[in-house]
Amino acid sequence: MSNEPNACPARANWPGWVLLGTALLCASLALRWSSGQFGHDVELPNMPILALVAGYCAAGTLVFVCLPLLIRSTTPSAGRSLVVFVLIAGLAMRLVQLGAEPVLEDDYNRYLWDGAVTSSGVNPYSISPEGLVGSASGDQRLLDVKKQAGVVYDRINYPE
Repeated sequence: MSNEPNACPARANWPGWVLLGTALLCASLALRWSSGQFGHDVELPNMPILALVAGYCAAGTLVFVCLPLLIRSTTPSAGRSLVVFVLIAGLAMRLVQLGAEPVLEDDYNRYLWDGAVTSSGVNPYSISPEGLVGSASGDQRLLDVKKQAGVVYDRINYPE
């Protein structure tokens, strides 16, 4: 450490923080790039689940090992700058994921369906999506929602 009044001991740790943020951003980019391999039309045995788990384990290990070292060697005066850096890195990782295919997730179809049914003035728990198909005297509002839902309706998991 230098005794100069303008010297900031936290600056020596910035390369470590930037390296960690860049590694996590690269992991997020890799997830974005591979998200198409987890599409709705891909069968579960054909999805690269092992590679996904390995990538998450590698990113988690990197954070688990590096973060305590970086925090321990960072001065309290650098706290605000680090919070801003973490927020920017997190935002960048989120922005990378915009438009990506949800990985191992299909519950959102049910949420969209329930929201559309609710907005049409019907309690979504009063009839299941599958019950709508079997009902001859279905509520016209629900039939309209089903028609507008298209592929979302077809992809609802556990429609019963």
